[in-house]
Amino acid sequence: MSSFSIPEEAPRPTFAQRVSSFELLAWILLWCVARGALVLSFADVFGYGEEFEKACAGKAMIDGLGIPHYQLAYHYYEGGGFVISHLDALAFMLFGTSVFAIKMVALGFGAAILAASWKLCERLGGRNAARVFALLFVFAPESVQKNSLLTLGIHFHALLFVALLLDATAVLILERERTRRRWLWFGITAGFGLFFSYQLALTIAVACLALVIALRHERMRKVMLYALLGFVIGLSPLLWMAVNAGGEVFNIHGAEWIGGGASKLSTLGAFLGSVFGGRSALDWIALTALCAAPLLGLVALRESDSPALRVGAWIVFLHVIVFLIAYVASGFTVGRVSFYFLLHRLTPLWWLAAVLTTLGATAMWRTRRNSLRAVAVVAIAVLSILGGIDTWRTVRDAAPSDWSAHARRLEQTKGYAYAQYLQKIVPHVQGTRVDKLRTFLRFRDEDPQLLHEAIAVALYVEGNPTIEDMERELDDVGVTDKRGFYLGFGMTLRNELGGDMASRVNQMQKQPELRRDALIEAVGRFGTRFFPSEDLVLEEIQEGVAAKLPDVFFHGLGHRVHDARGDASAAHYFEMRKGPLALDKIRAYDFMPKYPEPSSEPLVRGYDDTHLLNWLDGHASP
Repeated sequence: MSSFSIPEEAPRPTFAQRVSSFELLAWILLWCVARGALVLSFADVFGYGEEFEKACAGKAMIDGLGIPHYQLAYHYYEGGGFVISHLDALAFMLFGTSVFAIKMVALGFGAAILAASWKLCERLGGRNAARVFALLFVFAPESVQKNSLLTLGIHFHALLFVALLLDATAVLILERERTRRRWLWFGITAGFGLFFSYQLALTIAVACLALVIALRHERMRKVMLYALLGFVIGLSPLLWMAVNAGGEVFNIHGAEWIGGGASKLSTLGAFLGSVFGGRSALDWIALTALCAAPLLGLVALRESDSPALRVGAWIVFLHVIVFLIAYVASGFTVGRVSFYFLLHRLTPLWWLAAVLTTLGATAMWRTRRNSLRAVAVVAIAVLSILGGIDTWRTVRDAAPSDWSAHARRLEQTKGYAYAQYLQKIVPHVQGTRVDKLRTFLRFRDEDPQLLHEAIAVALYVEGNPTIEDMERELDDVGVTDKRGFYLGFGMTLRNELGGDMASRVNQMQKQPELRRDALIEAVGRFGTRFFPSEDLVLEEIQEGVAAKLPDVFFHGLGHRVHDARGDASAAHYFEMRKGPLALDKIRAYDFMPKYPEPSSEPLVRGYDDTHLLNWLDGHASP
C-alpha cells in the first residue's frame, strides 16, 4: 500500500476507543445539564446578537416567502449564521417554533464543539488531556457559558471548525500514513470553516504554516492537490453566495478591516478599564488564574518529551499570537464592555488558552517532579471551581424557582423575531415596496400584529413615506386591520420628529381618531432609541410620568419593558445574572416602577399584552 492510498476497510474501533466514546458522551451529558440549568433558570442567555432574528430566517424557510433561497440569509457575509438558520428551521419542525427549539440547537452545537475539542486534545495529550479540557469547557468563565447558549453561528460556534482543522493538521504532522482522504478532509474543513466564519482564515494560515515547516523535507505537491480540491468543495457555499450576492459577502457591517492607531489605543484603554476596573477579590483571583494558566503551555514546550504535546503547544501558541495581532489591528476591536455579549469576539482566544492550559497541565503531570504535578492539579482545580461557582451563581441569581413551569414557557414562547430580520432582508428582496409587502405577508402567524409592526419598520422608514402612503399600499394588498402597521410606524415618527416623546405625543393627538391611539402607543413602543436596555426604559418611564403622558403611551412603553435587555449604563463589566424580562414575569413586575399616578396600570397591561403576543397558542401563562 502506498503512503497515500485509501484503505479499503476502516479498522474496527478498539476497546479503548469505545471507552473514550462512552466517556465523551458522559461529558456531553454534563455539558447539557450545566448549560440546561442556565436555560431553565431563565438566566440572561436569550436574544442577544440577533438570535431570534436569525431564527426568523429559519421560519421563513418553513413558511415559504417565494424568493430565492440565498436572499433569506440574515447577513450575506455570515455563512455560520445561515447554517444556524437552517438548523433552527429543522428544530422548529421537530419542536415547534419556540425558544426551546433554538436552545436545543445551541446545546447540540456546543456538544459538537466539545466532541471535536476532545478528539484534538486526546490526540495531542491522551485521555487525561481530553478530560482536563472537557472540565474547563463545561465550567468555563461565566461570559463563555452564557455566550455558548446564544444560537448565532458566529465566533463561539466557529470553534467547531477551529478544533476540526487543528486536529486535521495534527494528524497530517504526527501520523506517518498521510492518505489522500486525510488531505481531502483537511481541505474540506478549511473551506467550509472559512464559509462559516472569516475568523477561520487565521486558523488556516496557522495550519498551513505548521504543515510547511513540519513537512518541509517531504514531497507534497501531488497531495496538496487533494487539499486544494477539498478546499474548493468546502468553500462552495461561499462561492455560491458570492455569485448571487456579489461583494456583499465581504461587507461586514460596513466596518473597516483595519482599525486606526490613535482610536485603537483609546478603544483598548476603554476595554481594559471596563473589564479590570471595580473588581471584587474573587474576580481578581479568577482573572489572574485565567491569564496565568495558559503559561502552563510553556512546560509542554520545554519539559515534555512527547512530540504530540510539543507540536500541539507550538501550533496553539502561534495561533494565539496571530489572533492577538489580527484582533488588535482589525476594525472589530471591542471597547468598553458593559455586559457579557460584548466579549463574544474573544471566545476563540479563551478556547486557545484552554487548550494551552490543558497541554501544559498534561505535560506537568507526566513529569516526575511532584512540584510541577501539584501546580497542574491546583491550576485546573482553581479554574474549574471558579467556573462551577459561576454556574451556581448564575442559576441562583436568575429565577430558579419552578423549572417545570419555565420549561413549559420555553416550549410555548415564540423563538423568532420579525423586526430586525425584515429590516436586514429588505435590500435582498427584488421589486417595489408593494411587492416586498406582499412577500413579507406570506409569513404565517396566528396573530399577525407583531409581523405587521415589523413590516412597517422595515418598509416605511426609508424614503420619507407618509401614513397615507402606507394606508394606500395596505389597501392595495387587501389588509383591513392596520393597527399593527400604525404601531410599527412609530420608528418613522421618531426619526422624523426627534427623540422628545412628549412632543411626538402632542403631535399625534392631532391625528384622526381612527389611528390616533395606535400612533400615540407607537411613540411609547419606540421610545428614544431603537434598542431598549433596562436602564434606558426606566429613564423613559420617568420621562413619561413627568410629562403626564396618556395611558395609551404607557401601554406602548410596556412593550419596551418586555423587550428590554442589559444595562448599557454600567461603567465596568459585571456579569448580568438576572433573567430576561420577556420570560420572567415576576421580575418584570418588580422592575416596573410603582407610581401613584395612573401610569403603572397601563404599563403592566402593555407588558402583559406583549407577553401574550409572543405566546405560540395565544394563551400566555400567569
